[in-house]
Amino acid sequence: MPRVDGFPRSMSDRAGTTAPLPLTLREDLAALRESVDRSAVNDVIVFANRFLSDAALFSRPPEGSSELMIGTALRILGEDLAQVKARKPKQSLDEGLLDLTTEFLNEVAAVLPTMDQDFRKACAAYFKFERGVSLHQQTSEEREAYSAAPSLNGAARKVMGAFINTNRSLISAPRSQFAEGVLNEFSRLCRVHEFDTKDLCFYTGVKSFQLLNEYYRFLLHPIRDEVESPNRDSIRAEQATVEKGLLAFVEALDKSAQGEEWDTTRDFVAPTIRRWRELFVIYMQPQVTQLVPAFVAPGALEPQKSAPEKAKRRGG
Repeated sequence: MPRVDGFPRSMSDRAGTTAPLPLTLREDLAALRESVDRSAVNDVIVFANRFLSDAALFSRPPEGSSELMIGTALRILGEDLAQVKARKPKQSLDEGLLDLTTEFLNEVAAVLPTMDQDFRKACAAYFKFERGVSLHQQTSEEREAYSAAPSLNGAARKVMGAFINTNRSLISAPRSQFAEGVLNEFSRLCRVHEFDTKDLCFYTGVKSFQLLNEYYRFLLHPIRDEVESPNRDSIRAEQATVEKGLLAFVEALDKSAQGEEWDTTRDFVAPTIRRWRELFVIYMQPQVTQLVPAFVAPGALEPQKSAPEKAKRRGG
């Protein structure tokens, strides 16, 4: 990720040695696995974020790129489990889903010391998990009405890719939730129909962009009486670079030969997620809910009736 003047320095610019990645990430992964066993899905997301932060903190590009890619898969895993748990919040995750998740996490743990060499093994395990968890995410109505449609493999991705390219000016529009909308529609199609490896790569890449773009939206579009950022031009320049990277990624993914799609995705996801965790250190969680204009109910601004005298005397 290029550094621009007036905007926070990248952690990759720092001096000094780095801690060995496998140690820190192994412990993050162990905590994540314990959270899965307890069906504590929100904690799963927390530990996935820690995995990503450690991969960003304790490596310099291009080191850590494979770990950042797999860490993004872990973050998506957490969101998947949260979606399933939301339907039955008081129940634990069922055994079949726990077994599926454990199998993926075991594979990540096994290849962690040699992640660069065994990167595609971890990606294959990620794909297997996502194919399995999509069945658990379906509602009873979806299972009844929809069927696997191999003919749709890649079709939705190409439609969404063309949609992004055609509407590129809307990606960074104020109050836009462009990436969120693309992810919502694409994940729905993947959930109820079959999807292939490139489809999952597409989702992972757009998801990484969506996470980072939350910060650009937060910084570029002040809310109400907030002071506009003095580094607006630098922030916008960086956002434009990332947007171009997203469009280039979508095009390159479509042209990638079988087996190379994971490398193409890593090349985009790793620097994007690294920058996301860097901005988290600086700004913590962006108040993205403030990016949506507040809805004021009819009559909300009308003068309120005075409280009855008795209530006033009681302090009511």
